[in-house]
Amino acid sequence: MKRFKYFALAALVGFAACDEADEVITPPVVTGSISGVVSIEGAGASGVTVTLSSGVTVTTDGSGAYAFSGVAAGAYTVSISGFAADAAFASSAKAATISTAGQVATVNFEGSYVRTSAIFGSVAGGGVGLAGVSVGIGAATTTTDANGRFSFTGLRAG
Repeated sequence: MKRFKYFALAALVGFAACDEADEVITPPVVTGSISGVVSIEGAGASGVTVTLSSGVTVTTDGSGAYAFSGVAAGAYTVSISGFAADAAFASSAKAATISTAGQVATVNFEGSYVRTSAIFGSVAGGGVGLAGVSVGIGAATTTTDANGRFSFTGLRAG
């Protein structure tokens, strides 16, 4: 009989200690951040809209940087829009994944300007083309040929 009492008491204590069914334990939410830089020919592109596939949108700062913080674990697409009309990017959307707490996924976009414009001209004096004259536009310079002609190619439109 003593054994039965001890067994019953041990079972009751064990049952009471394990009876925590009312308490719901939720795991912590895993979050990280997605950040990067949008640049065109090495210079940060400010004012570019960056959109996360979850619908959140930010705008790049003066150096082309952007950041999304508190991003829940998962796979996302980061896309850009609103950049200069004569800029081209290999892709305007890239993938990013957050899988661990505190993870920082870096997604950069590098672009270049479409350079299809050109300027052609000539330098003449008294109706005769002048050879060897230095002609400049911005930081670029060239020299006229034997007939006084010059050209600048590979320029941005405008």
